Amino acid sequence: MTLDEVDALQSKMLRYPDNSWNSSAVGRYQIVRTTLRDLRKELGLTGKERFDEKTQDRLAMALLERRGLSKWRAGTMSDTQFLNSLAQEWASLPTSKGKGHYKGQRAAATPRQVLKALHG
Repeated sequence: MTLDEVDALQSKMLRYPDNSWNSSAVGRYQIVRTTLRDLRKELGLTGKERFDEKTQDRLAMALLERRGLSKWRAGTMSDTQFLNSLAQEWASLPTSKGKGHYKGQRAAATPRQVLKALHG
């Protein structure tokens, strides 16, 4: 699918009456429609690009940067700040206290697991 086709799909998802979470999250990083639209503008994407692995990774890296990846790597953002910022972007990631940021959302990993994965 192209980014334009994904946008159309996400719009359909949001109109679907049984979508009880009112979610439009898609792809390997579960990017919602408003975020995808913002990223397209930010990255200068036309909408004709394929929503493939490479594009999804590029989008996720942009989101990580928005949430402070470079600052965290440089040591100017603490682990606590970075984890809490990431938990606001991805509901399944834990805050520094190990809980989901959003009401009713369980974290799918521990803070330690997230930091270990980010350290590579």
